[in-house]
Amino acid sequence: MNFKKFCIAFLICLSQIAAAGSFDLNATLRLGAFDASSHRLLLCGSGGELRMFDTAKWDVEFAQKYSDNEITALNFKNGKIYLAWGGAEIAVLNDRLKFLGALKTGRSGTAQIDAIYAEKYAIYAVVDKNQLIRLDEDPDNSADGGYAPGENSTANGQSLNRNSAPDGLRGISFHYGRINAVSLGANGLCVASWNGVACFSADIVATKFSGIDAAPNRAAQGELGGVKFKDAEFNSTRIVQGSEQNETKASGAKNAEFQSSEFKGAKFQDEELKTQSEISAEAGDKNLSGSIATALADCDGTLFAGDIEGNFINLKSGERKSVGSWIKSIVCARSTQFIATKDKIYENQKAGLKEVVDLKSEFLAMYADGEAILVVSKSGKILKF
Repeated sequence: MNFKKFCIAFLICLSQIAAAGSFDLNATLRLGAFDASSHRLLLCGSGGELRMFDTAKWDVEFAQKYSDNEITALNFKNGKIYLAWGGAEIAVLNDRLKFLGALKTGRSGTAQIDAIYAEKYAIYAVVDKNQLIRLDEDPDNSADGGYAPGENSTANGQSLNRNSAPDGLRGISFHYGRINAVSLGANGLCVASWNGVACFSADIVATKFSGIDAAPNRAAQGELGGVKFKDAEFNSTRIVQGSEQNETKASGAKNAEFQSSEFKGAKFQDEELKTQSEISAEAGDKNLSGSIATALADCDGTLFAGDIEGNFINLKSGERKSVGSWIKSIVCARSTQFIATKDKIYENQKAGLKEVVDLKSEFLAMYADGEAILVVSKSGKILKF
């Protein structure tokens, strides 16, 4: 009887594994990106090798070495691939790795792009870990090319057409506040950093909400509290100081120019800056003070943040739950949220956070594929449940 029960239990376990779906690439992975429109994962290993994985067919579409240099940032959206390696430009490819053109961030050649976020007609790049740059992409450009000709540079033996003028860029520097995650949704462009969460309009002009704790970070954005800049120099991109109506309020920063990839003698005036408690009271945020925000998701207009201590925070209601370890990612699906730590996945339930997957290896990325959840580990395993 016991043997019969064991067999039944074993068969049930096998059926659950089959229903969930798993695939082992037998490769060490560094970066991942998911195009929900085509149900495909783009995965980057060491040495610049790219793999395209079809989540509908549940198989590898192709694997190809693209660059001899390590790719530092990757995104995949609507059939276009955006990637960067050791420089201040973003290469744009189609889904067969055909080179289409490039977007430049206006930073010096020594700058590094750490993350890329793609939205309709706009690309956001995290540069040198603490700067967020918006690059506008021409809506007439198709996945087959069409980038405007311009000054050329060479990277990896390919000619990069520079189609974004530096004076057309907008950016925010968080100074010493490292950017850990970016979310685009109903709340605008929201950023999780070492100092909490801040949200801006999609064009990075107006501040919609700030839970940022440190005065230099607020001063670097140049909008809160009428902050003035003194001798601030940045590299070849104009700084945005708030809405056009607030130009006089930020007049002290109006002439600040980007000239190098580092701050040179930048000084900030803290007069009239709002304190964390004042900002929190205005925004209804009672949970971010002192938090190092590491993950962020906008789920139908409600922001959820995760921090380095494992706190999962509903920024609308103030509800806080804990998984006890660094939260790496948050994904919205099935009218709830899924939370990833170093090696486990949790589901947000009314009773608390329930562990649903033990990866038994280090987490890399998580995505929503319709009602399914895709999880990728650094060891090359792909799980769908």
